[in-house]
Amino acid sequence: MVRDVENYGQVWYSSDSLANILSVANVRKKFRIQFITGPDDCAPTIEVYRKDGTVMRFVEHNIGLYVHDVGKINDSDIKSK
Repeated sequence: MVRDVENYGQVWYSSDSLANILSVANVRKKFRIQFITGPDDCAPTIEVYRKDGTVMRFVEHNIGLYVHDVGKINDSDIKSK
């Protein structure tokens, strides 16, 4: 299915899927992305700086994918400085 995501735009997704994937190549065309990673980093993170001033954080999962859990209340949607 295709839907519009607020502060992002059009995405393809499956409501039957456990996860839906955004392409870094496509996201970087719309927003600034910062990778906060390194070999000794205990919480590797990708930060996406959205046009409304909020930062969306994706944290590395143990299987190697970066995850933003939209069901959790966390600091992912804080205003950037």
